[in-house]
Amino acid sequence: MVNKTQHPWRKCPIGEHWVREHERKAPVSDKNPNGVTIVDAHCRKNPSHHEIFVADELHEIAKLHFKNIKTMPKPDKLGYPHGNDFDELMYPFHESA
Repeated sequence: MVNKTQHPWRKCPIGEHWVREHERKAPVSDKNPNGVTIVDAHCRKNPSHHEIFVADELHEIAKLHFKNIKTMPKPDKLGYPHGNDFDELMYPFHESA
């Protein structure tokens, strides 16, 4: 049996995925003189009903839970020639000293 318990850090319930804030074209009006409106970030139902974990949700989780990291983990290539090439991508909210 598959565990369907949602992790407390997840932004959306099971069966939904996170959609980041984005622009959407809109009719030109007094409220939208440039014909663009901003759609707030939100959860959207997965049409496939499969569990989806998207990069935007990972970034939101990182901003919320890892923003106070003061030091990067010790560089360790783990035996791979490019083992440290992606450290900055994995810790994008780290403030360099």
